[in-house]
Amino acid sequence: LQGGLEVLLHLLAAFAQGSTPDPIRLVRDIQRAVDYNGGAAMERSWRASLQRRPRDPASLLAVATFARARYRYEESDSLLTRLAADPAPTWRAMASLGMATWRALGSEPMRADSLYERARALAREGGSRLVEAEATLGLAQLRQRSRGVAVGQALLGEWWSLLARPSAADSAQRLCLTGSMEEQRGDTTGYRRIVAGARIAESREEWRVAGTCRLAHAQAAERRGFVAGARVPARLALEHFARIRYELGTALASQWYGYVLVRSDRFAEARQLLERAILAARATRFASVEAWAHTGLAELHLQLGDLGRARAHAVR
Repeated sequence: LQGGLEVLLHLLAAFAQGSTPDPIRLVRDIQRAVDYNGGAAMERSWRASLQRRPRDPASLLAVATFARARYRYEESDSLLTRLAADPAPTWRAMASLGMATWRALGSEPMRADSLYERARALAREGGSRLVEAEATLGLAQLRQRSRGVAVGQALLGEWWSLLARPSAADSAQRLCLTGSMEEQRGDTTGYRRIVAGARIAESREEWRVAGTCRLAHAQAAERRGFVAGARVPARLALEHFARIRYELGTALASQWYGYVLVRSDRFAEARQLLERAILAARATRFASVEAWAHTGLAELHLQLGDLGRARAHAVR
C-alpha cells in the first residue's frame, strides 16, 4: 500500500509542477501499482485527469494502460487510437506499443508485429531510445517464435544496446531470454543463464520477471528430459504470478504446471491446474493458452480411459 501511495504522490506532484511523465516510467508505475495493491486510487486520479483534459497524452496513456491491465482491451484500444493522433511521435509510438502488447499474446501476432515495428520507427523519429527499446524487446520475443531463434537473438542484442542504464529487472530478463534462446539451440550454458536470471529477479522481488524466468526454467528442464525437475520451477512460476494477481501469467503457468503433472501421472492435481488455466485464459482472452490447457485435459482423460471427455477437449 505504501509503495502505491508513493507512486500516486509522485505522479500528482509531477502534474502540479506542470511536468510531463516519462511514458515508459508511467506504464511501469501503473503496472507495479496494479500488481502490488490493485492501483484503484491511482486509476481514479488518472481518470479524473482525463475528464479534465480529454486530449492530454499522459492521461490517455495512463487510462488505456489501466484498461489493458484489467483486460478491457476494446476500451484500451479506443483510448490509444485517440493517443495515436497526438502530434508528438513518442506518444504515437506509445499508442502502437500499447495496441501491440495484448495482440502479441497470440490472438493477432502478425498485427502485433506490424504495431511493434511502427512503434520502433516512431520512437526513433522522436528520439526516445527507451520506447524504441520496449518495441524492440516485443519484436524479439515475437519473432524468435515466428522467424527463428537467430532473429530473436539479434533483436535482443539491439534491445540491450538501447538501454542506457539497465535495471536489475532488465538484467534478469536479459539472462532469461538469452538463456532460453541459447537452450533452444542446444547450448547448455543457456540453462544456467535462465536460473541466474530467475534468482536475480526473485532477490529484487520483480515477480513478473521472476515468474517468466521460472517458467522458462521449467520448459528448459522438460526439453532436456527432466520432467520431475520441471515441477519445482513450474510451481514457483505460478506462485510468483499469483502473488501479484497477474492473471495472464497465472493462465500460462497453470497450463504449463498442469502439463508437467500430467506427464508425471499426477492427474487430480493436473486437472485442477488445467481447469484453472482455462478460466484465467478466458478472463484475459489468452486463447492459445486456453487451447493448450484443453490439449492437456484431452491427454489426461485419454490416459484415464475416458475417451468421450478426451475427444471433447481435443475438439475444443
